[in-house]
Amino acid sequence: MEAGSKNLRNFSAGVVLYPMMKTTTASLLALLLASTISLRSQTPSPSDSPVQDCSSCKKQPHGRHAWLASLNDQEKAQLKAAMQKVKNDPGLVLAKQAVKDAQTKEARTAAHEKLRQVRHDLLLKADPTIGPVLDKIVAAKAAKPSKD
Repeated sequence: MEAGSKNLRNFSAGVVLYPMMKTTTASLLALLLASTISLRSQTPSPSDSPVQDCSSCKKQPHGRHAWLASLNDQEKAQLKAAMQKVKNDPGLVLAKQAVKDAQTKEARTAAHEKLRQVRHDLLLKADPTIGPVLDKIVAAKAAKPSKD
């Protein structure tokens, strides 16, 4: 009889532990949910970010193309039309690919300079009257304050 009561005691201990395990599991899940919610509330939403929308370049940070503000509407339209003409030129496509493929900072800088030169030459070829606009852009970029 004692063996039976011993089994009964072990069984009853398991029954007592089962609700405790449910409570512990529920508590851990609640803690995990609360920590997830608090982390989400700390993550800034896109509307809270200090970066403002740049209408000409939605992917670029605000101020990246500040030189665009130096152009009037006619110059912007002229530049946009010329850019549309040259955007699929094989030389420009190759120069862009070279920038993407550059492995070192020096190679990337050289590839960017080559891209700038190729784009400049193609824009002048597509629209010979765009020279003053390009000069205005270069001057505006040169006047851009340094990031110190």
